[in-house]
Amino acid sequence: MSDTETTVAIGDDEMLRYPEVERRTGLSRVTIWRKIRAGEFPPPRELSKNAVGWPASEIEEWRESRPRRGPAPTEPAPAVAVA
Repeated sequence: MSDTETTVAIGDDEMLRYPEVERRTGLSRVTIWRKIRAGEFPPPRELSKNAVGWPASEIEEWRESRPRRGPAPTEPAPAVAVA
């Protein structure tokens, strides 16, 4: 496994490396670590002595647990009266 790989297949779940976790969550590396310490983000798994990763399913569960802002995607936007 090279340092440039962003995903690694292990069993049935793909393991995501930092760049891919940052891309999928929109969070910086520092924010991810802060959230892990606060118990607000899944902790990484050790892949080797110098590498960690997250199961893709855990990152997806975290993303789905985030509250939505604004109207739900299936609701049409309210009509705006034009004067």
